[in-house]
Amino acid sequence: MITIDNVQIKKVVDTFVNCKEELDTKILNIEEIIDNITTAWNGSDETKLIEVLREKYVTGLKDLSNCLEEYTKYIDSTVDAFNLLDDTFSSKKIEV
Repeated sequence: MITIDNVQIKKVVDTFVNCKEELDTKILNIEEIIDNITTAWNGSDETKLIEVLREKYVTGLKDLSNCLEEYTKYIDSTVDAFNLLDDTFSSKKIEV
């Protein structure tokens, strides 16, 4: 028999949601800092640095944020699926 502790799973989901929101805020802060680099520094080095920061780091952080969101959806849907199975088969006796 598989049992799911819905309360604990929902806490995990909430933790992931909070982490994603915090990460998204940090990403916005990093993007603002990158944008401000252009006001303090001009030239080809500045352009290359900004491209690398945006393409490598900001993109990677956004990918991580999306991964957290997808993982949260997966955990949530798994709990829903187990609840549906439990509701469906709780009144049925399965002979082995």
